[in-house]
Amino acid sequence: MATRNQRATGWKETGRQKDDYYSTPRWAVEALLDREIFESPVWECASGDGAISKVLEERGYTVISSDLRQDETVYGEKGVNFLFETKKVKSIITNPPFKSGLNFVLHALECADKIAIFGRIQFLESFERYEKLFSKHSPARVYVFSGRCSCLKNGEPVNAGILCFAWFVWEKGFTGKPVLDWIVPKKKALLLVEEAKTK
Repeated sequence: MATRNQRATGWKETGRQKDDYYSTPRWAVEALLDREIFESPVWECASGDGAISKVLEERGYTVISSDLRQDETVYGEKGVNFLFETKKVKSIITNPPFKSGLNFVLHALECADKIAIFGRIQFLESFERYEKLFSKHSPARVYVFSGRCSCLKNGEPVNAGILCFAWFVWEKGFTGKPVLDWIVPKKKALLLVEEAKTK
């Protein structure tokens, strides 16, 4: 059932995409790559239509793209269940289904030296995720989008920007506490710069 805030902002729990498939906005991927360096090959293991993979390839990375789905829109290898794959790579960057996020991260930590997961900020919540993941494997960095970031459904924004998203970055061997930082959308960042000049 939708909460009062969700109803007020037009959120609907019906009509969810099959397999929780929503594309990552291009600018959100670029924001991560402007802040983090990854080693190739990079595995996008929930590649969807290639929203993340294509930006990685444009940046010069060697990319392995795969997805559980098997329809004609899939970019890369179709019908691949990441949770049963055993290949080892240097890096994983992906936007997994939220309902499978915990299992994706735990398995990704076994497959790569560095991983970046795009997900809702609520991923930090829940006793289960703390016990199974965060208490044992702390992310090195968390980048929170200061402006609401809308994922895409059939190329169009959904949820009208009502959800808060972040990039969660893990590195093999990291044992400290995570560093928290913010990603300011470029248009908003330019406005803040102009405002600062007038003060």
